[in-house]
Amino acid sequence: MGQHFKEKHNDAFHTSYFNIKNAYAYYNIDVLEKDGKSFIGFFDFDEANFGLSVLSTDPTDNHLQYEVKIKSDKCNFTITISNQNVISFSEREHCFKCASGNCKAKFHPYRDNRKDISRRMTTRINRDSIKKMFGTGSLTYAISVDEKVEDKLKEEKVKDENKIEMRDALIRKAKKIFLQLLECPLCKSYMSPPIWQCLTGHTICNNCKPKQELCSTCNEKIENTRNYTLEELSKKVELPSENEKKFSFKRSSEEAEVNGSPAPKVHKK
Repeated sequence: MGQHFKEKHNDAFHTSYFNIKNAYAYYNIDVLEKDGKSFIGFFDFDEANFGLSVLSTDPTDNHLQYEVKIKSDKCNFTITISNQNVISFSEREHCFKCASGNCKAKFHPYRDNRKDISRRMTTRINRDSIKKMFGTGSLTYAISVDEKVEDKLKEEKVKDENKIEMRDALIRKAKKIFLQLLECPLCKSYMSPPIWQCLTGHTICNNCKPKQELCSTCNEKIENTRNYTLEELSKKVELPSENEKKFSFKRSSEEAEVNGSPAPKVHKK
């Protein structure tokens, strides 16, 4: 449909938004292509009102709304009509031939009474009132299609929740890695100052140092060299509470049974 209008009715083909000028013909049918989707602008008039509906060719587009902005070159103000629902196109309900008054389909509801078309439009605007407000009947209707406000808010809320979840996951991961760095390689306890290290830089807790002359990781000599960076960081990390320790140790013990390694302990200062 969009390609047909683009080639045959270019003045009725729009991108980004509908831009209808001096829409006072018997009826107008325009096409909007936006984000790969096609929308039909169906405009109709009766004696007193200007009616319009925005129709989607995709029946799943029930989360969309449109906004109408009415303005005139002679005035510096705009009238805005918001939160108008986009509806699904139906050949029976939105027949172009019915609108033009030459439909022969017996099952179409507006075949013999096309005035009902305008009465069924989503948006109805009193023509005389609008003309008095602007002082002219020469008006431009800018109609934009977008997601419903509540859907946007829900989407933004989900995005915010996802960001918070990702941040919390990163914090948990960082804390887990740091607690692993604080584990003594021998007794698997969480180390607190003083924290010692071998010549290569592998750490050992203060309780295990007197019992170990050589590093269990690289076999280098363990001298009186402290890891001050890790000591400072250990003061800033919050170690698990007693209940968390029990739960953590229970899980670690279960994992240790599988992996064949002892569960971590915590030294009391």
